[in-house]
Amino acid sequence: MDLRDRRNEIGQMRQVVTILVNTPTDTDSGGATDSYSTLLVTRGRLRQRYANREMSFGEAVENENYELIIRYQDAIASNMSVDMKFSIDGKVYSLSSWELVNEIKDYYRFKVTIHKSATITA
Repeated sequence: MDLRDRRNEIGQMRQVVTILVNTPTDTDSGGATDSYSTLLVTRGRLRQRYANREMSFGEAVENENYELIIRYQDAIASNMSVDMKFSIDGKVYSLSSWELVNEIKDYYRFKVTIHKSATITA
């Protein structure tokens, strides 16, 4: 990727992204409750890749899959985990996968998903 491509990617990072990390808290019953807190707020680019519908526990669920690109930051690298979430424009996206682009500390490409319950009527 040349310098022009990098500037183009960076110039398209117009959405405010809040990165949330999970800090489970113990419950009295021996389990744990998810408790998300803000790791950092940054800018990114979110683009929808595809959507599908599937059955989950007898209910139709819509999955919208997106690609999220944000610049590399040490705080992200040291807190990377599969239960990380991203809040963008009031919607919360779950992390599916990630990659460090170009294997240099340039930016991350995340695959994120938002799940919606769908009501099917005949």
